[in-house]
Amino acid sequence: TPASPSAEEPAAGKPATSSSGQALQSNGGRRGQLSLSKVLLSPEASVSGALMAYARADMSEENLEFWYAIEDFRRNWDGKLEDETARTALCNEVITQFLKAGSPKQVCIGDNKVKLMLERADQGHYAKEMFDEPQAIAKKTLIEDIFPRFEESEAGKALATRADLCDDT
Repeated sequence: TPASPSAEEPAAGKPATSSSGQALQSNGGRRGQLSLSKVLLSPEASVSGALMAYARADMSEENLEFWYAIEDFRRNWDGKLEDETARTALCNEVITQFLKAGSPKQVCIGDNKVKLMLERADQGHYAKEMFDEPQAIAKKTLIEDIFPRFEESEAGKALATRADLCDDT
């Protein structure tokens, strides 16, 4: 006799859904290798929120907040393409929040990189791509430090049962 479908494995042809009604993929309760990129880019607030809550509890949220700030920066830059003053303000907001010495959420990306970036900003050289390298450095820190610990947390283990958030193996 076939087993009845569980909450994670719906009847044939019927996708599992989240509480918001969004279709989910399942690993049948098995843990997969959780993907940082998929967690970061998930449109579900509960997914990114789980990682942010962990990082805040671990007092290591600045790199994660920086990564999201740069994503917002890029989206806003495109929306303010005609307005040089607004684009400059966007750049300076990121610099003030995350890169200047003593910033409230200062990230460590290397003193020389920050110095060069600040010099360029002081000279009025702003570009949509100016934070690409610092964002990559912050993501590397997430990959090597915060995310492995998150994966071992209860929230991380729960997300690792979702195939849509795991690397293909």
